[in-house]
Amino acid sequence: MNITTDGRVATARFTQSYSAQGKTLKETKTLALVLRDGHWLIRQERIGQ
Repeated sequence: MNITTDGRVATARFTQSYSAQGKTLKETKTLALVLRDGHWLIRQERIGQ
């Protein structure tokens, strides 16, 4: 996992692996986060590069 912050915004990038219906998938996921009232909230979620 790679996390970068800049004040009240952060980006988290990681590889997610999961299985469904007998298939295993692995992909890169990026979360854009914002700090609001002391809590980090997901603002955007992206899959892939």
